[in-house]
Parts: sequence; structure tokens; C-alpha cells
Amino acid sequence: MRFIAVLTAFVLTFSLDLLADERQEVYVSEKNYDDMTSAELTKAKRLAEKVKIRPLVACADPGNLPLSSMEIPGFDNRIATLLAEKMGTSMRFFWRPFLERGLTRETFANRECDLLLGMPYGYQSLLTTMPIYRSTYVMAYPESKPLTINGLDDPKLRNIKIGTYQHSGLREALTRKGVAENIIVHPIRQDTDINPDHQQWRQLLELVSGELDAVGIWGPFAGYAKKVENAPIDYFPVNLLEDKTPLEFSLAIGMRKNDVILKYALDKAITENAQEIADILTEYGVPLVACSQCAVQGELPSHGSYYQSFINEAESRYLAPLPKSNTQLDTARATEDQKVDLNKLKGWLAEGADLNEELSNAVLAADETRIRYLIGAGADINLRTSAGFTLAHETAKYRDSDTLAILLEQGIDKNAKDAAGWTPLIHGAYRNHVPTVALLASHKADIEAKTKNGYTALGLAIGERKFWAAKA
Repeated sequence: MRFIAVLTAFVLTFSLDLLADERQEVYVSEKNYDDMTSAELTKAKRLAEKVKIRPLVACADPGNLPLSSMEIPGFDNRIATLLAEKMGTSMRFFWRPFLERGLTRETFANRECDLLLGMPYGYQSLLTTMPIYRSTYVMAYPESKPLTINGLDDPKLRNIKIGTYQHSGLREALTRKGVAENIIVHPIRQDTDINPDHQQWRQLLELVSGELDAVGIWGPFAGYAKKVENAPIDYFPVNLLEDKTPLEFSLAIGMRKNDVILKYALDKAITENAQEIADILTEYGVPLVACSQCAVQGELPSHGSYYQSFINEAESRYLAPLPKSNTQLDTARATEDQKVDLNKLKGWLAEGADLNEELSNAVLAADETRIRYLIGAGADINLRTSAGFTLAHETAKYRDSDTLAILLEQGIDKNAKDAAGWTPLIHGAYRNHVPTVALLASHKADIEAKTKNGYTALGLAIGERKFWAAKA
């Protein structure tokens, strides 16, 4: 009898598991969200209101307060748990450092989790919920030493010790503004659950100790340190101080691209419980940026779309000559040993320096005076590097059309081919750089020259979607 009872229980459990599996697959579409028609999406949205959501598993970082943590729940953990409860199911966390390779690929392929928390809204590799909130990078400083700046290129930023995270948009923006040598980088760590001192927000404590004068950091870290940890710091948003590098982002929850009904179920729960989500974010001190699409509205001014900034950046990169600041030495900041004038060059040559090597250096430095002098002194204008490139190839590759114009005037071979059969014109087309393409065309470069694979400059430009170059 006991055996029969056990067998009956096993069969019943197995049957329930099968039913559960069938239920679980109800909202996994055969199509990805982007491939579905309007009618299919409407049907999925209706099903989301009826289907019973299975217990969910969210991939979460075990040591990244205030976002997520095994020891003390972060706000991402609490928001996920709240949504699961409101959808009538449960939430379990699969702990995995978010800095490990293959996060989006392996976790879903191995069915380790259903959701990824704290993902950028619209992240290309995933399907995401509606944006939940929007936040910004900030500049933090000790309360006892207030900091004000007129922009990220403010000279005072070059004279203080600034901490930033290794992979930080703000670090990139500061570096482009010339603030680099005084930056103290907080390196990437994968042991932040074992060693909490390695978590990103802990760099803010170096403001308190006096090791740093300022920290450029993702806003939620600074808000948490100030409000929850009571660190004597303050901060201001920097999203309005930069147009090229986005410094504000909308965050959402990610899932497989075909979990369409799950997305709609989550969207519904997020919308209906926006106030409770807002209360959680406020509790953790998250700086909230105004966002009309987000469930939680912020009060900090938003930069708005970066689209036009991207267009302007692309036009300056591909439709204009390379800026002098990208090619020539900043003599105001250079040390004496970095500066090379004609007298110093002549001294080197008198001591036996190689003419051709110095010509390569002069081209790299875009120094017209040195280039003309060295060619006149007998340097080989058509010299090749160890990789088989001529100086015409090199300048075309780096979009330095101004220096290329000097070389063409001095008689460099405009149709020289490298080891792959690429001419300077083909290199210019591949870089989508209109001034380089136009310059070479005006010097009657061979537009029909082909690579070893049979591509002309035009064919390569079209095939690689370098449409500005193709049009030129």
C-alpha cells in the first residue's frame, strides 16, 4: 500500500510538473518581439492579463549595493520581489556577478534565469520592460569642501584628485575634456560579494578619508552613500554638462526576446505599482531624472535625446578634416622632451638619426615643417612600414586628410597597394571619411583599383555601409 501511495504521489507530481511546464510555455512566443505583427502583439498583451505567471528566477549581482546584494537586499532585488508578489507568483535570485563575460548570452541559454535586473531600457541583446526610472552620473565631494564647476572642462578639475570607475561614461567624458592624469581609477572587481570594500560605492568613502577630492560616479551609488550610509558627502548631476557621451540612462528589466507575454505582464505590474517602486527608490536615495516614458517620474532636468549630438559627432568625424587637436601636440601641456622643433631635429640627424624613421614620426605628429624638411633632405616619401603600409595608407587610415594633402603635393604614390591590395583611396572609403576620398579623387587616384578580394573603393564602401564615402 505504501508503494502504491508513493507511486500515486510520484505520478501526480509528474503530471503536475507536466502541466506546469505546459503553463510555463504559454507565454514564450515562437517569434521575437521585434518580429511580431501589431495583431500578434495585441494578442500577447491580452494574454498577459489572463495567464498565470510561473515562479520567476532573476539573475542578480551578489555584491553591488545599492542595486543588488545577497546580504542586504538592493533596490533592484526589492522591486523584483514586489512585482512578483503583485503578479501572484514568487521571485528567486540566481546570484552571478554582472561583470562576468557572457552575462546575457549564457544565463538565458543555460536557463539560469528568466530576468536580468537593472538593464538599460531598449538594450539590444534583450527584450526589456518599459523604463522603470531614469538616473544620471554625478560628481560627489566632501560636505566640508564644496565643489562647483562650470563644465567638465573646468580647469579646477585638473588640479584635484578625482575618482572614477574603470568602465565609466563619465571617465570617458572627462578624459576627452583633458581631465585624465589626475583621475584615480576604481578597477573592475568580480569578488565584491566576498570583499564588500571592492564595491563601487565604497570609493565615495575615500572622500571622507581625504584620499580623494571628488568622485565621478553613477548617481544611485552617491545617493545611497549619503542617505543610507550617512556619509558626509554631497553631489550634483553632470548629465547637462556633456553632449557627446550619454551620462543619463533609463533602467528596466531584461528578458529573452521571445518572452513577450511576460514583458507585458511585468509592464502592467510596473505601471500599477509605480508609487511603491518610487518609494523604494527614494528610500535608497536614487537621484531621479525627469522621464515621460518611465513609470517613476523624476524631478532632475533631463538632457533629452542625444540623437542630434550623435549626428553632429558623426558629421565632424566623417565629413570634416581631422581636428588639429587630434593630430598635433598640445605644446601648452607638453613637457620639453616631448616638443620637437627643426633645430632639435637637425641635431638628431647630425647624431645619426634615420631620415625615414624621423619622417614617419613627423607624419604621425602632423608636423608640416618637419615633413617638408625631411623630404627635402632625402627621406623616402614612399617608404613602407613593417606591416607594408606607406605613409599615404597611414594618413588615410587615420582620416588625416590635411597631412595626406602635403604628402600628395610632395609626390607620394597615390595608388600604392598594401599587402591586402588596398590603396589609400580604399582605406579612406572604409573609414567613411569624405575629405580623404575627395582629396584622393581630386588627385586622380585610381577609383577602379581592386583589393585582392576584388573590391573597388566604391564596392567596399557600399558593402560596409559607408554611405558618405560611397556618395563622395
